[in-house]
Amino acid sequence: MDIAYDLLVQRGYYDFSYADISEKIGIKKASIHYYFPTKESLVLQVIQRYRSNIQKKLAQLDESTETPKSKIKAYIDYWNNCLNDSPNNICLCMHLASSIPMLSAPIQKELQSHFTELTSWISELLLENKTAVSQNDIQQLATDILATFHGAMLSARVYQNSHYFTKISNDILKFF
Repeated sequence: MDIAYDLLVQRGYYDFSYADISEKIGIKKASIHYYFPTKESLVLQVIQRYRSNIQKKLAQLDESTETPKSKIKAYIDYWNNCLNDSPNNICLCMHLASSIPMLSAPIQKELQSHFTELTSWISELLLENKTAVSQNDIQQLATDILATFHGAMLSARVYQNSHYFTKISNDILKFF
């Protein structure tokens, strides 16, 4: 699943195969098919594991930091560290979302759930911070902030420079 995750982030859904995985870890494709009968089943489990890890990290942020601003700053720092390691270390779900019309319904549902959960988390931070935006506009602002984070990740990837993520993401702190 780790290799599949790396291939998904690097290449996307349609540009990797079981042959790529078997070559990297030195096992037969049939062994992979035994545990993951279809590519969809493998990708679905990779996304579910990824989402579970993100949920745990957000819970840790909520427990270890006190203010909404420190929580969102820790979130930005997490992605800064990922992108500093490699500008290709972007959000898996965001990366796959560009292919959503071509992905199966179960994968689409997982991606939508991921976006909904992150938007809800950001909304909660905005509400906790008593952001000077009407309660009706909080959800839209949270959606805009998440889109900004994802756009910043793409900029870092396109230009192979994490500075783009840092600059754009730090502009978001003004809402907290």
